[in-house]
Amino acid sequence: MNPELDKQLEAETERLLKDQPDLEAPRDLILRTMKLISQPPSPWHSRPWFGWPAGFRVAFLLLMTGILAGAFFGSRALGPELFGTITARLSRWTADAGCLWNALIAAVGAISAILDHLGKGFVLSCIGIGAMAYAACVGFGTAFVRLLASPRKNHL
Repeated sequence: MNPELDKQLEAETERLLKDQPDLEAPRDLILRTMKLISQPPSPWHSRPWFGWPAGFRVAFLLLMTGILAGAFFGSRALGPELFGTITARLSRWTADAGCLWNALIAAVGAISAILDHLGKGFVLSCIGIGAMAYAACVGFGTAFVRLLASPRKNHL
């Protein structure tokens, strides 16, 4: 870059910044600050963990270490019987899910083969006929409920 242009730009920026008026603090800033300072400190449990009293931090660490050690050694003490049961149950669930997935894939493949064999025109006309039949059923059902189901209200 051009050092002379940089100096001019810096001088122009400094002049513009000095021409700006000083910002004023909000009128109630001192009142809000004094109010926050005069409030009692928050309870230890609502502060961050490093703001807790040292005794509570040590107790928490001991408790969590005990829970983790109990979970680790307890799982080893239960032995393979529990985990064998869990894995057997999980393998049955995954086998069932795999069977359903394979059936779904086979059904989608069969439908795709049928649609390819029949052609787009036939499939689209069947969809159109189905949509018109659905609309006719909705219309006739509405007419039946409206006109025939409550004969005292509406007469032909």
